[in-house]
Amino acid sequence: NGNLVMMNDAVPVEADSPSIIPYYFSIKNIGDNDSIYKIYLDDVLENTPSTLLPTQLEYSLSLNNIEIKSGFVSDIEDNLLDTRDIASEGVNDYILKIWISADAFSTEWQGKTYNYQIRVEGGK
Repeated sequence: NGNLVMMNDAVPVEADSPSIIPYYFSIKNIGDNDSIYKIYLDDVLENTPSTLLPTQLEYSLSLNNIEIKSGFVSDIEDNLLDTRDIASEGVNDYILKIWISADAFSTEWQGKTYNYQIRVEGGK
């Protein structure tokens, strides 16, 4: 499992805002065979009054510097961000960005946080 990532004191922004802090991670297959992996976005400490709602949050996921997915966090089905094949000794570099949607100005977002972890499951 990945490190805990915490969004505190964030404000609604547009997707291209330089204030969005990206989370970088890599998947490396150190085995002798090709493999398949799945990447999950797991909420941590969810469902409290001080937690931002997934409908207030947008995300983008890039693989090897190419954006492969984007949308609202609430649209991610079963927390599954990506499923991918990886060759033996292959490396895939990811960038995940999560931010409060600019559309959230009309909702209650002040003083709220969002905490998440990246979880990777692999094997064939």
